Amino acid sequence: MKLTLKPIAHAELPKKLLDEASRDPWVKSHLGEHKMPAPRMLILRGKTSVGFFTPKAYEGGLVLRPAFIYVLQKERRKGIAKEAVEQYLGKRGGLAYVNPKNETSTALFTSLGFNPVPDDEGRATPRWTREASK
Repeated sequence: MKLTLKPIAHAELPKKLLDEASRDPWVKSHLGEHKMPAPRMLILRGKTSVGFFTPKAYEGGLVLRPAFIYVLQKERRKGIAKEAVEQYLGKRGGLAYVNPKNETSTALFTSLGFNPVPDDEGRATPRWTREASK
């Protein structure tokens, strides 16, 4: 499947997507524009919005963090989140905060080659990292 990532302002998120995401226990507390003024990355399949995440960059853009990933319920289990994150990261290193109770997030970042940071064991939301590829 071919996805397109489109940077948008939080206020531009489609209402249907935002309404559904606001009911998700892992994402809802991070949705308020006042809490997360950063731009969002809209995930499109063709012209249809199927998800979004909050893009973050560190170390001058060498390390990227796809945060608060959300894919519509009816579009799940199709590899959309994985393809979107792969596209976003490219060959750059990655950082993620993964709650060990969130099995979907744990599976996603494991499949993308991320590993938990050993010093973070025991934290509520430990960091996971992926090295840049050559």
